[in-house]
Amino acid sequence: MEHLWTVLLLFLLAVFLFLYNISTAFHYYSRISFFYLTVLLHGMEVCITMIPSWLTGKGADYVFHSFYYWCKWSGIHTTVYGYELTQVDGPAVVICNHQVMRSNDNLLEARTIPLSLLKA
Repeated sequence: MEHLWTVLLLFLLAVFLFLYNISTAFHYYSRISFFYLTVLLHGMEVCITMIPSWLTGKGADYVFHSFYYWCKWSGIHTTVYGYELTQVDGPAVVICNHQVMRSNDNLLEARTIPLSLLKA
């Protein structure tokens, strides 16, 4: 029975790799699905790792920096402009504009631009 599961898993992996290389639609949907899984796992991770940052009053700076490394596999590059606006003492709400653009080398780039900062 163990060998049956191994053969089935290898077969499914081979089918996945075949479809990933042949079908552009499958390539797109699998890549987007893994990207959303990355966003979900990153959100779960920062719920725990942000506790020391909030206790020291640094705010959400770790979220911006860690998401860059979580998305490195996907070819999506994240850039934060106006980062100095997020460096405030005490609690605040950051209103951001998220933009996705395609660069010349056919890679996606996600830009986060803080538009305004509301201090509590």
